Amino acid sequence: MLLNNLCSLVIVLFISSIAFAEEFFQAPAVIQIASTVSDGKYSLEEIVQTARINGIKIVILGERDFMRWEYGLWPLRGLIKKTVKSNSLSAYGVERYFREIEKLQLGNPDMLIIPGVESAPFYYWEGSPFRKNLKVKNWHKHMLIVGLKKIEDYENIP
Repeated sequence: MLLNNLCSLVIVLFISSIAFAEEFFQAPAVIQIASTVSDGKYSLEEIVQTARINGIKIVILGERDFMRWEYGLWPLRGLIKKTVKSNSLSAYGVERYFREIEKLQLGNPDMLIIPGVESAPFYYWEGSPFRKNLKVKNWHKHMLIVGLKKIEDYENIP
C-alpha cells in the first residue's frame, strides 16, 4: 500500500513538474490505458476522444511492451519450442507509436498525452506439457514506465 501511494505521489510530482512547471492545479487523469497497439480494445485516437468527451485532461498510456512467450524442451530448447505472440508495442513499432501520440497531442493541445509501457521483464514455466499442467508464472508482475522521451529508451526496456 505504501509503495502504491509513493508511486502515485511520484507520478503526480513528475507530471506536475514537467507539464505545469509554472503553476500547479488539479486535472482529471487516467493512467495505464492500453490501446490496440497492445492488448486494449480501442485505438489511441478513440481513447483520447473518449477521454476528451468525459472531461479527462491527462492520458497516461500503458501499452504492453513485449508479448511473446516461449517454451523449449530440454535439451533442445532452441530447436523444439512453442512460441505464443500477441499484439505489443515492440511488434507495433515504438517510432510509429511516438508519431501517433505526437499527432494526437498536436490535435488536442489542451490535453496531456504521455506515452507509457508495461513491462514484465521476467517469467518462468512451471509444470509439464506432457502432463498438461504447464503454466507461465510471474508474467503478471509488471512495471509501469511512463514519460521516457527517446525511442531508444523504450526499445531498451528489459
